[in-house]
Parts: sequence; structure tokens; C-alpha cells
Amino acid sequence: MTTSANNWVLIKIIKLFGALTPLEPRLGKKLIEPLTNLIHSTSAMSLLYECINTV
Repeated sequence: MTTSANNWVLIKIIKLFGALTPLEPRLGKKLIEPLTNLIHSTSAMSLLYECINTV
């Protein structure tokens, strides 16, 4: 997830993980670090919005 440069694909993956998180409680803990890395490294507002919305 952190190596892709395609923001559209990243947004779709983040939305998918956000939908799966209520069904799998352990997933949230595993996603915190990659999502915070994306928040700190991206300049794309749409990707930033989806990361914050998922966290």
C-alpha cells in the first residue's frame, strides 16, 4: 500500500479496508502505521481525506 504511486487505487484500497475494519477488529491495529505514513507523505488532498476518514 505504501509503494503505489497511483492515488486512485490507494483510495479504493483504503475505502475497502475501512469497510472491512468493523468486521475484523484486528485489521484496525494493522492499518494505523501504513495510514499514518501515507498521511505524512502525500500531498493529494483526496487521498489525505480518505486516510483521515478511515482512521
